Amino acid sequence: MRKAIDFFISLKTAVWLMLAVLAVLFAGSAIMPARPDIYGDMNDMLLFDWLRETAGRPMNFWFVAALGLLAVLAVNTVVCSLDSIIKKLNRREFLLRISPQLMHLGFLLILLGHLLGAGWGFKTGGALNEGRSGMLPGGKVLLLRSLDMELYPSGMPRDWSANVEVYENNNRVAGGTLGANRPLFVDGIGIYLKSLTQTNEGPAAVIHVARDPGALWALAGAIVFTIGNFIFLWLKTRTGV
Repeated sequence: MRKAIDFFISLKTAVWLMLAVLAVLFAGSAIMPARPDIYGDMNDMLLFDWLRETAGRPMNFWFVAALGLLAVLAVNTVVCSLDSIIKKLNRREFLLRISPQLMHLGFLLILLGHLLGAGWGFKTGGALNEGRSGMLPGGKVLLLRSLDMELYPSGMPRDWSANVEVYENNNRVAGGTLGANRPLFVDGIGIYLKSLTQTNEGPAAVIHVARDPGALWALAGAIVFTIGNFIFLWLKTRTGV
């Protein structure tokens, strides 16, 4: 047991784990562009669903390895942080000493947020023509009222938007204009306009619908991580330690 604790509280363990994560991610950056048949739909699916669909494919080894290494790194972060906090409870300059642990906590919250989104989120989407409707989670219906596109003088698209309404039990519950970086949120479900396309029935909006239960956890992690960084840098500058 002591050997396991010593392993996880070692700085060398953390450094080697991070180097290993970088190595497998580097391998993935070379593999992904060459295999669109495996990775083409990755961004449009929940992570766990994508892993089940691609299980057993040899070109996917790097991603599974990265997840395993991140899991071990998370354990290393927890054990190292707890050990550090216990040792520093009675020391002076507690805020300076504890700020790195805030960064660790932020990192863990970000991992937790991605884990929740990967396992218990929702993703779907597709092309929707003007005047047509599509089903949303929870029995809601999305109606695409109209599309609007601004063009450059050359004829290339400059901007586009879509006017949508959401109904539940034939009652309008939400509505708005979708655009670039202008989603519509209804009961935790995000509705995004990715682009416009042309179908046999005319112009259509490419809609992406997602629900991410881990988004707030990841946001909280980013905030805590940033606070830890600012405290550490401010106190180090102030004290010169």
